[in-house]
Amino acid sequence: MADKKFRDILFSKSLPKYNRFREKLPLVASEIFANQFEEHFRKEGYYDENGSFHKWKPCKKGGSRGILQKSGRMRRSLKAAPIRDEARVVTDVSYFEAHDKGFEGTVKVKAHKRKRFKTSKEEYTTRTGKTRKKTVKRETGAIEVKSHSRKMNLPKRQIFSDAKPAYDELEQHIFDSLDEIFLGQ
Repeated sequence: MADKKFRDILFSKSLPKYNRFREKLPLVASEIFANQFEEHFRKEGYYDENGSFHKWKPCKKGGSRGILQKSGRMRRSLKAAPIRDEARVVTDVSYFEAHDKGFEGTVKVKAHKRKRFKTSKEEYTTRTGKTRKKTVKRETGAIEVKSHSRKMNLPKRQIFSDAKPAYDELEQHIFDSLDEIFLGQ
């Protein structure tokens, strides 16, 4: 009887803290996974459910910038968006899924205009009075490109995954929060 009374008193004091923890948990989980997916971009690979790291297939052309990082739009589009009791990470980029899961097939290219450029040397004078030449690129017109189809083969470069490091971080957060709520540590 005294044991039940003690549990009721303990839980009644901890209940508001526990409810606040439950409300914030989806947001915390979403942010942990969003950060993990951003790390996939930085490391150019992904962690699987066992904690193993898998590098993405390198680009054919190479180059100095990272894989899937031409403008950075895809990476910036990852947002933590929890709803009620559900943690979610969302993106508004239409081609995200094709890169995440890979794509092989034909796509339609709409009719558009392709700009034409011409380079020329132009003289200019520096502040000290010396004449120099610089190469200037000017738009000379546009070519009308008809709509057509194009074969595409995008290798799978997984970003969304059941990343073990993210689950470990979330588990540690949950244990620490519950210890703080119920044990006051």
